[in-house]
Amino acid sequence: MQLLESALAFTVVMVLLSTIVTGIVEALLRLFHLREETLKETMSSLFEQVIWPRVKEELKQTHVTVDMANARKRFVDAMTLNPAALPVIEKEGQLPAPASKRVDALSIVAFAERLGRTDVGQAMLEMGAEAVEPLVKDFTRSFERFGRAASEIFRTKAKQVAIAVGIVLAFGANIDAGRLFTTLMQNPDLRTGLIEQGDEAIEQYREALDELEKFQRQIDEEELPPGDQSKEIKKKLAEMESGLAALKGQGLPIGHVFFPYCIEKTKGDPECVDASPDDVLAIVGTQQITGDHLRWFALTVTAGVLMGLGGPFWFRVFSSLSQLFQVLRAVGIGSKTQQAKPEEVTAPSKVEDSEKPTSVLDAFMVAGNGRRQAEGKESITLPETDPQKQSSQDPSTESPNAQSQDTASGASDASVQPA
Repeated sequence: MQLLESALAFTVVMVLLSTIVTGIVEALLRLFHLREETLKETMSSLFEQVIWPRVKEELKQTHVTVDMANARKRFVDAMTLNPAALPVIEKEGQLPAPASKRVDALSIVAFAERLGRTDVGQAMLEMGAEAVEPLVKDFTRSFERFGRAASEIFRTKAKQVAIAVGIVLAFGANIDAGRLFTTLMQNPDLRTGLIEQGDEAIEQYREALDELEKFQRQIDEEELPPGDQSKEIKKKLAEMESGLAALKGQGLPIGHVFFPYCIEKTKGDPECVDASPDDVLAIVGTQQITGDHLRWFALTVTAGVLMGLGGPFWFRVFSSLSQLFQVLRAVGIGSKTQQAKPEEVTAPSKVEDSEKPTSVLDAFMVAGNGRRQAEGKESITLPETDPQKQSSQDPSTESPNAQSQDTASGASDASVQPA
């Protein structure tokens, strides 16, 4: 039972520390516009591999974009630029357009609408009504496939960034996973207090995500200039320091008073025998490296990796351990604790979407004919089809189960999201 209580308390600590890591990672992703760049690369690959081979001859006949490089650039810009930012881009002559002026995700419907307004969409309409429907279905399904692949790549990159941030934080704050767990095993009052703090830790994580969403929205809407963004980052770093200080205040062995930094020698940590801050700098490249130093290095890296797994992972672990703890408590073993319900956390995103038309094909036709009318051309009318057949073939009418599975994995409607 002592081992289970220690594991549960350790999980609470990981929830608190992963909150810090998540905030830093999400801020980095937003500041460097990695989602926007991922969507841009996805559209470029989609154009080269799927769209260009199908419509290049029609594009060469009807539009000035005769070479693939130029056609690809026009297509990617049309599909990813934020419409609200176009006047600013044209006024300031920002070529190529910066990532901050692009959307970071598109739904299937938004993809079809934008496609209809592009040179590609107009070339598809010129190919005749009978050719439009198969092309729209092919391109939208290909977009879904490319989007899922890009989402998986993005999630992998985001996890790698989170683990890297976790490792840097672990070394900077001297967080040794082995020392943490040993302390919890030896201190029943500390682990009991942390277990009772489980729900509060989850609430803190939720509040941190709310603050992060507000911060992201301010960046997306350009309410924060670069200087203010830096201030917000510094504010988050200050919150990180206060969070670590709170954990230290509870008696957790975190900080530079512990081995191998030993800024207070044996007063802070009995393992610091005749150690001083200068010894830490002298360790590297000398014969002073011992088994204790190697153990500390390995367990600190382990702590960083565990923190980089993220809050949702530790929610699930805490929930599972809580259920087991409740069962044991029901038969009279162990102390009381509350069971936490894991909360699904979805990273906020500026996904462009609009009121959903009757189908993806309808969205494409409305947008495409809108441009044709603006250019003084006649609208294209599709031949009537069986509504049931069209519904069964339309990518926008997937089963709710399929959509919910994509959402749970972080990739909804081919939107590019991190894990």
